[in-house]
Amino acid sequence: MRALAKLLLWWMPAAVKLRACREVSSDFAAALSRRLRAGGPGVDAYRAAARETGVRAGNRLKSELGLGSSFDDAELAWQIVMKASGMKYTVERRPGTSLFRHLCCPLLAAGGAALCEDFCLPMVEGLTEAICPSCRVEIAERPSDERPCVKALIQSGNSNAG
Repeated sequence: MRALAKLLLWWMPAAVKLRACREVSSDFAAALSRRLRAGGPGVDAYRAAARETGVRAGNRLKSELGLGSSFDDAELAWQIVMKASGMKYTVERRPGTSLFRHLCCPLLAAGGAALCEDFCLPMVEGLTEAICPSCRVEIAERPSDERPCVKALIQSGNSNAG
């Protein structure tokens, strides 16, 4: 294994770099969430920062990938973020709703259900707000420490469908 480690010093595939960033980021977020929950009101600031992270990610996706403000654009943004995060998921589409069932979630693996509640949900709400302000996020099934959540992207109001 040491030879593999030395090889990575010379050449590191992008997928390995991305995985390392994802794991370190998830580990940090989980540790911070646990400490804030143990110590009081700081968890609200943490959730606000997660929401802001989602808004910033949504704005970057709009400017860099040319996403619009439709329900379809929000669904695409969710899929891009989940793919980049290493999540495995299925999507069940109904009129005005896309139900995302997470099959594998690195955030859950790193920090349990608390990390989902404190980081993932506010981040996805911010992402959705930035892409499609007339859409909303609902939790169809809350996460547990054993299984990921199921989230719904819901088209409401005057969202353009396309």
